[in-house]
Amino acid sequence: MMLKKLTTEQKMDYLAHQRRILHKLRQEMEYTRNPSAVQQYIDFARLSIICAKRGYMYSN
Repeated sequence: MMLKKLTTEQKMDYLAHQRRILHKLRQEMEYTRNPSAVQQYIDFARLSIICAKRGYMYSN
């Protein structure tokens, strides 16, 4: 796990990006044959959103 401090502008961009990813993953969840794999990506996106709200970028 790695956290990187974001500026205010980066924070807003990254938060919007992660929200778009989460939305796409939720749509994909309806049509996938392997929901557990998609759920892992959803969990990562949720954690990334929490970190972005606090001003950090989360990465593995």
